[in-house]
Amino acid sequence: LRAAAVQMVSSTNPETNIATMKRLVREAAEQEADWVLLPEYWPLMGKNDTDKLAFAEPLDDGSVGETCHTRFQTALSETARECGVVLFGGTVPLQSPNAGKVMNTMLVYDRDGNRIGLYHKMH
Repeated sequence: LRAAAVQMVSSTNPETNIATMKRLVREAAEQEADWVLLPEYWPLMGKNDTDKLAFAEPLDDGSVGETCHTRFQTALSETARECGVVLFGGTVPLQSPNAGKVMNTMLVYDRDGNRIGLYHKMH
């Protein structure tokens, strides 16, 4: 088993961060990584902690191709499938039942792009 830990500097632009994530996961896969681990806040590093609220996604159903308002989850699923790796998604801001909060959630996708695990971090 070969694991790769991705280091990246996330910005306030989610699309830029998604593109960077995809490039770095692809590079890890090209170096024969089986598992790829992303850092916390890879999709967004806001200027303020509350910036994540505007980007919080509903939790998708975990199947390949889910795209309705889940761009971070979709990017993780597609990248895992395209690169043939198990992808550990650092943290993704998911909608919380508590107003003014997000759930910082680590999501895990298998080589086929299916979500196989998640962990809502405790704060």
